[in-house]
Amino acid sequence: MRRTRRNLISRARELTTEHGLLGFTVEQLCEDVGISRRTFFNYFASKDDAVIGTPARNPLELLGEEFVARGPAGGDLVDDVSDLISHSFANADDPTGPARLMTLIRHEPVLAERVLTMMQSGVAELAELIRRRVDAPLDDPFPGLAAAMLSHLAGYTMHRFMELHAPRATGHPVSPSDFDRLLDQHVRLAAELFSRPSTTIADDPKDTPS
Repeated sequence: MRRTRRNLISRARELTTEHGLLGFTVEQLCEDVGISRRTFFNYFASKDDAVIGTPARNPLELLGEEFVARGPAGGDLVDDVSDLISHSFANADDPTGPARLMTLIRHEPVLAERVLTMMQSGVAELAELIRRRVDAPLDDPFPGLAAAMLSHLAGYTMHRFMELHAPRATGHPVSPSDFDRLLDQHVRLAAELFSRPSTTIADDPKDTPS
């Protein structure tokens, strides 16, 4: 089953590279992979999702309840969110490497819009998981802020990861441990940034001339 997913993703990206997203149909993709159109929809909701490689199951759904169950005293929140992100990367059916997907997203506005929608949905889901994990009230800004910041950090890590591994994107598989190490490095740098004392004192709003 996973092999079929990988074949669909790989061939969908090849066809998009060769003909553009609108240059082929689901039927053509299915014929190339050797499956029926009906079988295709057991794996993906659309051709766009096949190109992106949308996970069969949302990683936040798979691990979210375990994350929440640890509770406020269940360990370091940032480390646990990083584990969720790493798990998502490790289980992505991305046999052709992340760099080619980024190239397609840059050239296909429909894919870019779809990815943006998925990211926004993911931030909202993560915020709700964090809220439940720390038992925060609905109007507490912390869960949303934490989810947004960590999601942006993950996005930056992915962009940098693709840049670093671009030469290997079409020839050699990339190890999830490479991504994990880079994410850990960025988390440490972010922690260092926010722990540094400010070198300037912000003006009190009431002292600012109107």
